[in-house]
Formats: sequence, C-alpha cells, structure tokens
Amino acid sequence: MSTPPQTASAPSLTVLIVGAGIGGLSAAVALRRAGHTVEIFEQSTFANEFSAALHVCPNATRVLSRFGYDEARLRGVRCDSIELRAPDGSTLSTASMDFVPKVYGAPWYLCHRVDLHNELERLAFDAAGEGTPAKLHLRSKVASVDCERGEITLASGEVFKGDLVVGADGVHSMVRTHVLGAADISPSPSGHSAYRFLVPVSRIAADPMLAKYVPSASKPTMIIVSSAEKGLVLYPCRDSTILNVVAHHADHLSQRNSERADWNAKTRSVDELKQTYADFAPELHRLFELADDIKMWTLLDSGALETWIKGRTCLLGDACHPMLPYQAQGGAQAIEDAGALGVIFGGGIAITAADVPARLRYYEFVRKSRAEATQQFSRAQSVKESPPPADPKAARDAVQKFLFSHDVVAYATQALSALFIPSTIVADGAPPPANGTASIDGGDK
Repeated sequence: MSTPPQTASAPSLTVLIVGAGIGGLSAAVALRRAGHTVEIFEQSTFANEFSAALHVCPNATRVLSRFGYDEARLRGVRCDSIELRAPDGSTLSTASMDFVPKVYGAPWYLCHRVDLHNELERLAFDAAGEGTPAKLHLRSKVASVDCERGEITLASGEVFKGDLVVGADGVHSMVRTHVLGAADISPSPSGHSAYRFLVPVSRIAADPMLAKYVPSASKPTMIIVSSAEKGLVLYPCRDSTILNVVAHHADHLSQRNSERADWNAKTRSVDELKQTYADFAPELHRLFELADDIKMWTLLDSGALETWIKGRTCLLGDACHPMLPYQAQGGAQAIEDAGALGVIFGGGIAITAADVPARLRYYEFVRKSRAEATQQFSRAQSVKESPPPADPKAARDAVQKFLFSHDVVAYATQALSALFIPSTIVADGAPPPANGTASIDGGDK
C-alpha cells in the first residue's frame, strides 16, 4: 500500500475564500491548519449575524474535533432525546438519543448559529492556532472570478490573485455562476417555507402554561410537533438558555415570502404565525407570543450540479449543495467539505500551484456524491412516501447511520492515498494522480 510521501516543509498556497459563513470559516480553519495562507472576502460587516440555531451532528463535530474546538465556547446542548408530539400538545413517543456519542464517536450538538460562528472565527483568526492566522476582508463584495487564473475582482475594482479560490458564498453564489457558466442551476422554491425564531428560556419558565417546554437539565430534548403539510421543531441551544423554534409548512398555508430567500428576511407578525398554525394547541400560540423577532423565508432546493470545480476554483456548502432542513445537515455538510479540503491540500504533502486543478478533482470525488445523497434524503423527508417503507424505524436508522457515521477526514485520506476507491468512480473516470500519490486504477481495493 502506497501513501503520499511526506516532506520536511510543504510550500504554502495562497487561498482566497469568498464568503465568511460557517462553510467559509471552516474552510479557512482547515486550510490554515494545512499550512496555507488564507484570505477571506466577506461582503457584510458581521454586525448582523442571524440569530437562529442549527444542528452540529456527529459527522460535523468529528471534523471540529480535529480543528480543536472548545466545547465550553461552543455552548452547544447535547441532543439526548427526541419527543414527538401531536398538534394538541400530547406526547406521541419519546426516543433516547444519548447513545449517539458512544455509537458514532462524537456528540450531537444543538447550537446557536452565532456561537458556532464565533468559535470558527477564533479557530481561523487567533494567533495561537496552528498555522498562519487567516486574514479577513469585510465590506469586500466579490464582483467576478477568473476560475482558471485564480483571480477575484472586488466591486471596488481591486484584484487579488490566489492559487486556490473557494466559493463559499451561499445559496445565491456568484462564484457558482463563474464555475458553471450556462450550466448554472439556480436554486428554486421547494414549495415549502419556514418561520424561525428564538425564545429566552427564562420567559418560558416564568409561564406555568409552558412548563413542559422548559428544557430538561439532565436530558435535553428536541421536540417535533407534526401534522399534514406543516410542523414545528423546538430545541434548546446556548447552554439551554434559549429555545430555537422552526415552523415549516407548505407555501399555500401562509403568506408566502416573495422576497429573496436569505437570512435577512423581514420580520413577520405573531398573528400571521398563529393563523398558519391555527389548529395547534393554545400553549404553542402562547409560546409564539414570547418571540421577539419572527423571520420567514422560502426553502430552496437545487438539483445536482454538473460540477463543483473549474480550473483552480471550487464550490463549498450551500453554493453547491443547498439543503432542505429536514435532515438538519446544511451546516454539517459544509463542515465536511472543509474537512475534505484540509486533507486534500494538507498532510505535509508538497503541493504546488500547478497541482491545484488535479487536487480539486479529488475534492469533488470525495464530496459530491455524498452531499447529493444527503440532499436527496432531506428532500424525501419533506414528502410522504407512497407507499411508506415497510419498517419506518429501520429506514430512519439507516439514514442516520449514513449521515452520522461518516468520517470525511479518514475518507479523504484514503481516497488521496488510493487505498479505497469506490467503484462509482469508474463510470466518470478517476481523477488524475495528484502529486505524490499513488494512481487510481479503478480496481477494488
């Protein structure tokens, strides 16, 4: 078995990352740790980070562990239980999830998005971290990209040249249009929308009507309330001081959001939310009344892209695989993308600027099919299967195993070393041998 030869010191590449969201920052951490010079270009000021929560599942925390994240700083709540409730508030079933860290080797966190973002900022920019700290350019909107040359041009006219460009600029990605050209597939409405809001747990605890929505200190629980064409997902975050609520529904049930679907959607009214969930329990309507800021946006979906790469440019996260929320994998898959990039452009392997296009073919090989499968699982969860699976629990467990058990760093390392190459690579042709690696012959290993 051949492995990539190690060098005393691998030359540093200049990496330009477009977008400083969770995916962009994760890529910055991974590539900084791989020994490269990283610059991030973000059009915002970071002043208005969206207040919502997300799942950081074991497949993502496994990567964050390699980044050296601090659990106390992350302030995530471990998802130890899932409770299904009917719209009238009655409990239908409860499932313990405290087996997850033992079975999958990593915890399942429920995190405030800003807390995760702050921890990734620390890992990317702190001078104490491994490698050279990344450099952040705020108010730096990227207007165009030369994918082959590795150049980005800002709206100001300033030009930056890199060896590798990473498009982590979200669902409305500008970089994607340059990678795909006429083949670009812009995400489109899925037929569903979602309200999101946060409620301080102190407010909930002060209202006797809401006693059963106060997070358990000993067994934090995610609550799912479901009915035809709509549902609620409620879970604690930020050390169980905040309850995050997602209210997903078919578009025709609400005043569909006609605005650009992003994190800056306008605030919606409590009355509108109550009307959409008119048949849900009065206690849930009371919970709605405690929200300060209710947002709603259209849930977007996208088919598989023709490619994620062009020249020395690649896409990452929502720019290439926007996820519907039903498997809670949007942030996790972006973190997996970053973990793969860190391996493919790291490991002490001598990589020159000329090697970048070939290396990106490995990145696409490692990530594209898995991310697309995850998209499909999320899509399938949004509709009722007909006929339903013979054993729904076994089907759910199989999907969970596929999502949670994956170790993208180990998988990318094996792929790069040509020790494990799935047969699916043969149909489209294997990537050319990357500098310092064994060639891929398409045979079973």
